[in-house]
Amino acid sequence: VDLSCVGGAERLIVDAAVELTSQGHNVHIFTSHHDKTRCFEETLDGTFPVTVYGSFLPRHIIYRFHAICAYLRCIFVALCVLLRWRASFDVVLADQVSIVIPFIKTMKSTKVIFYCHFPDLLLAQHSTALRRIYRKPIDMLEEATTGMADLILVNSRFTASTFANTFKLLNSRGIQPAILYPAVNVEQFDESTSYKNFLSINRFERKKNIELAISSFSILHSLQDVSEGQYLAGASLTIAGGFDKRLRENVDYLEELKSLAEREGVSDRVNFITSCSTAERNALLSQCLCVLYTPKDEHFGIVPLEAMAAQKPVIACNSGGPVETVKDGVTGFLCDPTPQDFSLAMAKLIKDPSVVDKMGREARQHVSESFSTKVFGQRLNQYLIDVVRGKIFLDCRGSKVSKFLRKKIENDGLRERMMSENTLNRVGVGENETVIEVRTLVNGIDEGVSKSKENNVLEISNVVVEKVKNESSGEEKKHVCVIDVKCDCEKENWDAEKVCRICHLTSDFPSESSDLIQLGCGCKGELGIAHRHCAEAWFKLRGNRCCEICSQAATNITGVGDSRFMQEWNEGSDVNSGNLGARRGYLRGQPFCNFLMACLVIAFVLPWFFRVNIF
Repeated sequence: VDLSCVGGAERLIVDAAVELTSQGHNVHIFTSHHDKTRCFEETLDGTFPVTVYGSFLPRHIIYRFHAICAYLRCIFVALCVLLRWRASFDVVLADQVSIVIPFIKTMKSTKVIFYCHFPDLLLAQHSTALRRIYRKPIDMLEEATTGMADLILVNSRFTASTFANTFKLLNSRGIQPAILYPAVNVEQFDESTSYKNFLSINRFERKKNIELAISSFSILHSLQDVSEGQYLAGASLTIAGGFDKRLRENVDYLEELKSLAEREGVSDRVNFITSCSTAERNALLSQCLCVLYTPKDEHFGIVPLEAMAAQKPVIACNSGGPVETVKDGVTGFLCDPTPQDFSLAMAKLIKDPSVVDKMGREARQHVSESFSTKVFGQRLNQYLIDVVRGKIFLDCRGSKVSKFLRKKIENDGLRERMMSENTLNRVGVGENETVIEVRTLVNGIDEGVSKSKENNVLEISNVVVEKVKNESSGEEKKHVCVIDVKCDCEKENWDAEKVCRICHLTSDFPSESSDLIQLGCGCKGELGIAHRHCAEAWFKLRGNRCCEICSQAATNITGVGDSRFMQEWNEGSDVNSGNLGARRGYLRGQPFCNFLMACLVIAFVLPWFFRVNIF
């Protein structure tokens, strides 16, 4: 994320960092640019570290190739993280540019959550054949790399439906995003005061449709009942938002808006404020009459939430994200994106201050209950915990089992049997920790509990077994148990027995015997020999709870009921423990990264070098 931008996407990442830090996580932000004179204050106060890589890389090449430059900057950041930090992170939360996902995924111990604010391919222009040729590989990369994330989040139901309609290949594979609404801190605003000032807050970009606010304000002056009642005495319009002089669109659009205000004859009542600080922004929200939110089909929009948190009604377009956040007629008005409809809603508010006060109170309560940063942080924290636990679905075709056992499972009709295993493995010197999540379904409600088991034995492998029983009443589904598959460090009696107790195949070859483990419940003081993959398949896929030696329920089956997952795991976790596996994954993924980089250079940089105008 570019922390020098001050839009809703950047605000969400900063809020996520703040809330996750308050939840006890160690958060580190990596970015390609961070202008300390123009950014959110939370990135400067030391709440979490911010590291910049690649600030020297250009944002465009002669005001062109913005997309490829953004991709190259993000790839550079991802490579720096891979080379310098390796396996230091359990979860990486990426947003906006999905090209970083395959690079981060080379660290096998790291999970990736991608926050899709809106599909980038819908935001880019495809107006000419050459533009479509230019965008085609970028659009294909966006869909392919987005699908590599362990979890995809979107900001609204509108974006979720757009995601499904846009990324049809991912949708056909059953990849559906979860919804995590952005939030706002309701405590940051001053006491509400009402002046006759209409406020519009947006980045100075044409897609924000800011000219609608100016035209609506102009038509408001022509409404007879408003002008005759002297309601417009002292009324004004303030247009504020993020402005970057490095972006030509920002510069050009600001001049267009100023020219429009002059043509409409309201330039003396329209004020333009560029790149205001958070304190100035909050003051503007607290002192306005209402907020005009003009983008059409906006994927979410954080400004309406900020306005309602400041106890101000919102006038917004009746499409996109505002439909999910603004209650029409209660916390504001949803209108057609025309100056006439907006001006009529503005007239209702300026003529009756009591309506403004009532809507403001309802708006603040609405945001506090559904869109506060506290609620946002709790939901995001739960998503992180679920991803770290690693929901994996296995069937016998994708598992490493012997041919004998595979045939046995298929004959038993277990091919379509799938189980959900939530584990997190931490490999250290002389120990293997597995964190297990257990879910008991009672009346269809998922009550998750978990327990972390740590034993100081030379080598321990904890296998999660899920066995679901449908009671005759249909009211309860359980049980979940944990079976310890122990490997004794002393292999004295291995030579005497080299037959796997599960697949009944001998292990006369050194490569096979090295994979043997001792297996059993200890109920007769006896342990048997088994292949590790056979033991895993037997318990994971078959759901067996009986000891292979005595055919009775194993005495070392343990019910799991401790829910202190994050506390115990955070205390025992060592960020450096997975370095070896992550390093191997990194080396295996390097050829793909090199190939991807070569394709990007050939497709985009070389045409520019030879002055091929693809626009």
